[in-house]
Amino acid sequence: MHYAPRRVVGRTRARRPSGVEAGKVAMIAILGIAVALTCSPVVAVAKKKKHKHVLGPVVTVSATASLPSPISRGDRHVSCPPGTTLVGGGFNASPANENGPVVYQSSAVNGTGWMIRSSRDHSGSGAASVTVEAYCRRNAPGLMEVRAFANVPAGDGTTPGKATASARCPAGLKAVAGGFNVVFDAATGAGTIATQSRRSADQTSWDVTGVDVTGLAAQISSVGYCTKLGRNEVGTQTSLSGESSIAADSSACPAVKVKVKRHGKRRKVRRQTTPLSGGWQFSDPAFLPSEHWLVPVGSIRTAVGWRTTAQHVGTATDQLTTYAYCGL
Repeated sequence: MHYAPRRVVGRTRARRPSGVEAGKVAMIAILGIAVALTCSPVVAVAKKKKHKHVLGPVVTVSATASLPSPISRGDRHVSCPPGTTLVGGGFNASPANENGPVVYQSSAVNGTGWMIRSSRDHSGSGAASVTVEAYCRRNAPGLMEVRAFANVPAGDGTTPGKATASARCPAGLKAVAGGFNVVFDAATGAGTIATQSRRSADQTSWDVTGVDVTGLAAQISSVGYCTKLGRNEVGTQTSLSGESSIAADSSACPAVKVKVKRHGKRRKVRRQTTPLSGGWQFSDPAFLPSEHWLVPVGSIRTAVGWRTTAQHVGTATDQLTTYAYCGL
């Protein structure tokens, strides 16, 4: 039997695509995957936010030492709480008269706290005490310490000996706080008076002036603390005469204009500054025609500024200027 070739209707032989067609197919597949990825849900990657270091309130840490008898010493230091940075420090002695302690050193300790050294002379009587304070703040910039020394000649009974030590900050930094170190001999009552401990007018140094009225030559030192950002200065002068003591407050720290960004726009707003450190300056002591001078007894922060307390010796008039250094 002869069989004729069977014809299959509707079926054709598969044809292998050419190289060009294969490329088109691959391209279509790639585009399809891309469209699928584009249309599929995308997990958003959050941008890393820059956390602004908001300055915290000024925290005061203090300690008090009792000096119960003549020639007794009262040395104290305090440290800032963890997470805070030192911005300044101060001291206060009581009573503010010839029976009170003499503070002859007030400065920072390792950049993390504040210390004082004090003593009563041989004639002191009654109860006495001295207090040290450190002012600390969260997220405050660190302070760079600089030092300078000067030799104070002995006064000759006609003219007091005098010298100034200026601790200068490196270029680009400003002096914002400081301390002093002078000499005091408790056994004899001889020593150097710190008639100035303050920032220079050009903000480049911390200046300490030592004056001798007791015939004792000595070396003094100034300790300055520097940062890039300066502080506003406010000062108040007070006059004093007669044998007494006085506490002089500086003017209140000012409000200043600062640029802030709100709703994508920069604008100026007024912000209140706060006292961070301070200092003082006395008029020059004199022997003639009569003896008169001021002795520092206290230099501390207040809620709105700075307070300097001094004991006045003699009947002539002297001037006390107290300074507050204020920042945001």
